[in-house]
Amino acid sequence: MLFRTHLAFSFLAAMVLMQHVTVPNNITFLLVFLLFSVMPDIDEYSSKISKGTKPFSTLIQLMVRHRGIFHSIYVPLLISVVLAVFHQTVLALAAITGYLSHLLIDALSVQGIRPLAPIINKPIKGFIRVNSILENILFLILVILVIYQLL
Repeated sequence: MLFRTHLAFSFLAAMVLMQHVTVPNNITFLLVFLLFSVMPDIDEYSSKISKGTKPFSTLIQLMVRHRGIFHSIYVPLLISVVLAVFHQTVLALAAITGYLSHLLIDALSVQGIRPLAPIINKPIKGFIRVNSILENILFLILVILVIYQLL
């Protein structure tokens, strides 16, 4: 999915989550949520997160392929455990749910994800082609829902 679709879905998911969880700082929670919602694409050379984190992203791309380990559940679990060890449970929640929001939306794409790779390589594939009319409709629906939440 496109960067904007990930951000729209993640923004909506963060707003809904903040209605059900006590968050000491909404802005920090939202920023962490949004950052981790685009983090899985750091392994794709043309992604916005990858372009903004060079040379770190280049090193990652030399070691892994796109939609491999960064599109599995292991990375968000590891990040969340590290944050929780440092008693940052709210940030851990923002990180893991932001990251998982990315995986959920990518699971709707025809390329899909392999959430348990490399241990189990069974893919979960959807029906939406990236930058298709269907993705653009999804994006517009998400924007409308975000606006509704803000009002």
